[in-house]
Amino acid sequence: MPMHAKVTGNLLEIQNQSPLTQGTVGQTLSAAFSADWVGLSVTAIFSAGALTRDVLGSDGFFTIPWELLAEAQHELTLNFHGTNAAGSLILCTNIASLGKILPSRAPSGDPPDAPSPARADQIQLLAEQALALAQEVHDELEESGGPSVEPYTSDPAALGTASPGSSSNYARGDHVHPKPSASDLGAVAADQGAGNAGKWLKVDTDGSVITADLPVYSGGVS
Repeated sequence: MPMHAKVTGNLLEIQNQSPLTQGTVGQTLSAAFSADWVGLSVTAIFSAGALTRDVLGSDGFFTIPWELLAEAQHELTLNFHGTNAAGSLILCTNIASLGKILPSRAPSGDPPDAPSPARADQIQLLAEQALALAQEVHDELEESGGPSVEPYTSDPAALGTASPGSSSNYARGDHVHPKPSASDLGAVAADQGAGNAGKWLKVDTDGSVITADLPVYSGGVS
């Protein structure tokens, strides 16, 4: 069972303490955060001896950088930082001890693993994984004949009968609908009836078009 950290606001408590052994690679720590941390980007800061490493978690699990466990007798410590989308520090915890690294031996001649990636490299890796996932979804939709995610390339439709439409293409923000033609305006006028010719019209509360009675003023007296 991996070590477990409980974070309540700014308080960090270590639970399920497990032995730390020199030379271990891939040891993980799980963490549960209070509601204060929801929506924040969480960074775990591990330190042992003169080394400090920042680690971004995945689903509440953080991998302890192997290079921090390379030397025995050092004490491994941990604290968390939480930032918002703008990168501003919102929450940070106390530093807690994960215990002292116990000595061990590794077979001679084994090549060392590569150092753990820096925080910026971890962010880039997560972005690349998200981009790859989006491309995979896009490819699956195209293969399955799913909805198109391409822009609409024809001219926008003119005035006509209202319809929800059936196209799965999206409209660009700078698209322009055609101006109504003289015949379109004539058809609108004809819809109002010949008896309304020359009169002011208005839209009633139920959406119908009715004549508008306007008061007549002369010399400032109605």
